[in-house]
Amino acid sequence: MHVASARLVLAMATMVGAAALEQAGFPVDLRGPVEETAAFLIRDDRPLAPDHAFADILGGATTRATSAFGLVAGTTTRPLLPLGSAPGGVYLAVPAGAAIEDVRLPGAKPGHTERLLPDPALLSRPGEAWSRGQ
Repeated sequence: MHVASARLVLAMATMVGAAALEQAGFPVDLRGPVEETAAFLIRDDRPLAPDHAFADILGGATTRATSAFGLVAGTTTRPLLPLGSAPGGVYLAVPAGAAIEDVRLPGAKPGHTERLLPDPALLSRPGEAWSRGQ
């Protein structure tokens, strides 16, 4: 699970978990089986020209997300699935087993590409105090 914003949470869940979220009134957008998917956060702090060819794929995402997706898509042979805008970049899903080098931005410094890993500890209600306004 990764809290991308106040309105977007990226999560790996079972089908039962996804159904429970939907029954609770949360919109669920299934992207693919967890065992077949690796997720990455791609950050880019360089000035970038937008690549409008990818704007529709990202569903109105920010210019930075669109540009970062376009740069990565232009340098990899892996199929990429955009998951949404990230702070200063974009969230991507690629086939499981993809190396971080497969989705790096050209010339990016270490720390600009981050693999998002499943972490059961995130299910210990880390946002519970925040949801109560504390």
